[in-house]
Amino acid sequence: MEFLHSLTPDFFDALVLAVIIIGLALAAVRLYSDFTRKLPPQPPEQKHDLIDRQGRP
Repeated sequence: MEFLHSLTPDFFDALVLAVIIIGLALAAVRLYSDFTRKLPPQPPEQKHDLIDRQGRP
């Protein structure tokens, strides 16, 4: 039962801070990988889109 005596408020504060720091680090890695990944090719434009952009019906 000595383990229960070591569970102080300072320990829980440190545990919460550690979880927040780990979460922020994982979020940063995920955002970096999302922003640096190669984008898929764009689909070819439809014929009616070209007509609409030229202003003709």
